[in-house]
Amino acid sequence: MVNISSDAGRKGTVGQINYGAAKSGMLGLTMSAAREWGRFNINVNSACYGLVETPMTETIRQEKFRDRYLDQIPLRRFSRPEDVAPATCFLLSDAAAYITGQHLAIDGGFHITA
Repeated sequence: MVNISSDAGRKGTVGQINYGAAKSGMLGLTMSAAREWGRFNINVNSACYGLVETPMTETIRQEKFRDRYLDQIPLRRFSRPEDVAPATCFLLSDAAAYITGQHLAIDGGFHITA
């Protein structure tokens, strides 16, 4: 199982307390479910996305906010769906058979910045 979380759950957000709280809760759910369901050989992990180029992030990718966010991403670009999909699929594959209770950051390094 792969839960979709976000850097908002790791760093918090401004103006979206509800979103940050929900994504943080997803991280706790991931760890608890991994502990509980491991005995049934069910792996549970989270994919933590950063700023993916989707309609949801359109406002913060506009000129007014763009540089402020790009300065916090070590790879200096927003991710695209084709960046996050393969890593998410990895967590669903047999290659991740011994990975559980983890939060994979697929965010260009955004979560490691201040």
